[in-house]
Amino acid sequence: MLSTITRSDERSMPKVRSLSTTTVTTLVSLLVAGCGGGDSNAAVDSAAAVVAISVTADHVTIVDSGLVESGPSLSGTLDAKRVAQLRAQVAGTVVQMLIDEGAVVGAGQVLARIDATVLTDMARSAASQLQSAEAAATVATRNAERATTLNAAGAIAERDLEAVRSQAVAAGAMAADARSRLASARKQLANATIRAP
Repeated sequence: MLSTITRSDERSMPKVRSLSTTTVTTLVSLLVAGCGGGDSNAAVDSAAAVVAISVTADHVTIVDSGLVESGPSLSGTLDAKRVAQLRAQVAGTVVQMLIDEGAVVGAGQVLARIDATVLTDMARSAASQLQSAEAAATVATRNAERATTLNAAGAIAERDLEAVRSQAVAAGAMAADARSRLASARKQLANATIRAP
C-alpha cells in the first residue's frame, strides 16, 4: 500500500513501510501487461533494477549458538554392554554400599561390605586353635623322640613307643585340621567384602 507524503512538516511525516521486491515486481508486471506495452520480462527486470530495498530492525534476526534444551522425544530401552548378577558368599547384614545401582564399576572394585563381626571372631578362634594344635604337635613329636631313645636303651616297652608315636601322628593331624579351619575362616571373612567380578 502506497502512502502520500507531504513535505510541509517533516516531523509530522508518517513512516512509510517498504514494499518487498516481489510486491513491486508484481505491480510493475501488472501495469505493463495491463497497458499492453512491450515485453513484460524486460519491464520486470528494469523495475527490479531500479527498486531500492531498505532493511529495518524488523527484517533482521540475530542467530546465536547455544545448548538445545528440548528436542525430539525418544522411546526405547538402554541396556548395559555387560551385566553381572552378584550374590553374597556369606550371610549377613549389608552395612555399607559403596556404589549406586547401575553405576559403571571396574573389576575387583569394592561394591559393598557385609557385617563381619561373627566372621572375625571365627577367624580369631581358628587362629587360637591352630596355635594350641601346633603346640600339642610339637610336644607329641618330642615325646616320640624321647620314647625312641628310651626304647633303644631298653627302658620302655615297644608297645609304649607305638602309643607315643600314635599320639604324635594324631597331634600332627589336629594341627593340619586347625590350619584348614583357619584358612576357611579367613576366606569367609574376605567374602564379607563384595567385589565386582
